[in-house]
Amino acid sequence: MYHGILLLICRTTGCVPTGKGLNLPTERTPLALLQVGWITELLDAEIRLTVERWTFALDYVSAVLKDRFLLYLDGPPLESLSSESLNAVSTTPNQE
Repeated sequence: MYHGILLLICRTTGCVPTGKGLNLPTERTPLALLQVGWITELLDAEIRLTVERWTFALDYVSAVLKDRFLLYLDGPPLESLSSESLNAVSTTPNQE
């Protein structure tokens, strides 16, 4: 039964059955090449979009941390502030 299914799959896809599975042909039809290229372009676009989102998020977090750090440059050392005041400052939205 399994062998018959493999033969049917190979007849429709052009693969070659082996003892361990199937070998796909190295030569692809133009349609198959276009499909692979389209999928590759789609994946590349998704990767670029993800990298852009993470870069934006990293830049945003860096700017917020820099902004919070600048609040303390002329103020008292952080060690002298109570945890309540630090929490209040860290949760206060930036008012520009």
